[in-house]
Amino acid sequence: MKPVLPILDPATADKDLVTILQKALVPLWGITPNPPIKKPTGAKLTAYNKEVDEQRYGDITNALVSDFQTFSTLPATGILTAETADSINKTLVGINNLWLVKGAVKVKKADGTFQPLPHLPVSLWTENGTDSPPEWGAATTSDKDGNYETLSEVVEKDGKPLPQDLFARVFTTLNLRENEAGRSTTVWNAFLTQSTASGLDVVVDEAKLPPVEYPWVLAEVQARMTRANIVISNDDWSKLARADITRLVTIGPDTQKVVVLSEQQIEHLVFSHIFASVTKHLDLSLDAEFFYAILRTEALLYASFGTDIEAKPTDAKAIRPDAQLLILPGRQVEEPDQRSRHLAQIAFYSTPVSNDGGNNSSLETELYNVIKKATDARVISAKHLGDKDR
Repeated sequence: MKPVLPILDPATADKDLVTILQKALVPLWGITPNPPIKKPTGAKLTAYNKEVDEQRYGDITNALVSDFQTFSTLPATGILTAETADSINKTLVGINNLWLVKGAVKVKKADGTFQPLPHLPVSLWTENGTDSPPEWGAATTSDKDGNYETLSEVVEKDGKPLPQDLFARVFTTLNLRENEAGRSTTVWNAFLTQSTASGLDVVVDEAKLPPVEYPWVLAEVQARMTRANIVISNDDWSKLARADITRLVTIGPDTQKVVVLSEQQIEHLVFSHIFASVTKHLDLSLDAEFFYAILRTEALLYASFGTDIEAKPTDAKAIRPDAQLLILPGRQVEEPDQRSRHLAQIAFYSTPVSNDGGNNSSLETELYNVIKKATDARVISAKHLGDKDR
């Protein structure tokens, strides 16, 4: 049995996700003495079996989810929200139908103290005595307090859970290369007596922790501009020509810590400032760092409006619906000002996509996923996340 994932739009739900949910409902109605849901009977059971056969999130599936939400004191909408999915999964862990791994990520400071390390990717591995252990379960990220959890389906042998020898690893990217920043001790025979394995704590050496990308890229570019005597008036980054960007790469690093700076990073920095200047008249708090996150995660749906710059709508917060329909590769425009205006227009009318939610996610959810992905990867600081994840 696999962990349940959110389904926010039953009408367009992925069939495999629906099947995972429907399989998870079966052990829930088998819990004794107080099941969170009751197994359908009679005509409702016939209708439910048809939904299962068709992998469809129908009325009976919706009602069962609603019943579980009522039992768990959640809003009884029948929609499989993230909170509902998490509650179902925790219930399945409690009856040994899923495995749960818990741990924490900490950084060891130069003075020997330890501090929680939020927003870092954590992966689980099976200890096999070699330098190439197999990865286990699904990767996750540490939360705002440095803690992490991940779920996995139960592995069985001869009808019994097969204990696992597990350890956790944290990888960070420094100088465009992925490096192991820390690993936990191995927990031997995890899940031998219970369905939760805890204590897989990872300590990261501060020296192996890369800086947040946006601030150091900005500082490095500004330092190189000073060295190259490149001046942009009134902080108008659109005046930075393509030749200037190439030159900023070739003059080399200006600090000891940053040894690699790609042309793409510089271009994304430039365009993030252009995009921010386009939207500065809006009350949206969209600064250059926000757009840098969207660009670095390649999360912008590009929309072509030709070479003519269309007037902005009266309601500046409006988003053209056709901006979500067309994806174009990087568009080369010879005249720099024209290219800058075109890209600024793309930023104004386009909407981000995280590739994590598809049709099941709202625009707000997609945007949140993009920013969280960039934060987890230490592309930007956590200031653009909501309070619950900051």
